[in-house]
Amino acid sequence: YRESIGTDVANDVLGDSLYLSATQIETFYNCKYRYFCRYIVGAKERKRAEVNAMQYGTIMHYIFERHFSGGHESLEDLKKDTDDLIKKYADENMGGFGSLSGKEKYRLRRMSESAQILIKHVDEELSQSRFEACSFEMNVGGDGGIPALIVKTPDGNTAYIGGTVDRVDMFEKNNQRYVRVVDYKTGIHDFKLTDVLHGLSMQMLVYLAAIISGKRNIKAAGVLY
Repeated sequence: YRESIGTDVANDVLGDSLYLSATQIETFYNCKYRYFCRYIVGAKERKRAEVNAMQYGTIMHYIFERHFSGGHESLEDLKKDTDDLIKKYADENMGGFGSLSGKEKYRLRRMSESAQILIKHVDEELSQSRFEACSFEMNVGGDGGIPALIVKTPDGNTAYIGGTVDRVDMFEKNNQRYVRVVDYKTGIHDFKLTDVLHGLSMQMLVYLAAIISGKRNIKAAGVLY
């Protein structure tokens, strides 16, 4: 944008220091005009109180974060607790579970069933791994979290890159700690190194770099989708 609208105007609008998320960076490389409309102008599409693809992912994150951060209850209680979390989310974010149509209630009940299956799979994976979940919804670059990843740009400006990590796992051996970051995906994610070289699929690598930055006793173990 500095090239098209001029450096002075860009600096007045954006400032010398940019606070970015990995999602914003990926949006920029995917479509610069979309980035401009969404993050500079602030244009947003009006949302309806219904369960769409984006809402599905948000609800799954909501259930997972509260389930794993609250401890591992018995499988007998899993259905009730998941159903309760679904209703709580609807009450807090969708105008109340009771006000939804029968179609939306059915979708939420099916989502609860899917969440229970996924939670069992994650529980099984953790039980067979030396890694232990140590943080959920870790804030990178925000209040109460860890510092953002700092990147200096060629023109002398500074970019602070942050966001939220779904889960952070830790493993310790011989006084050396290893960390991996986990991203909950509701679909299939095909990670390609070539995407990273073009500014895409950087989110998890940015979070991992921020966590280990300046810490000698913590090494990166990888990312998990």
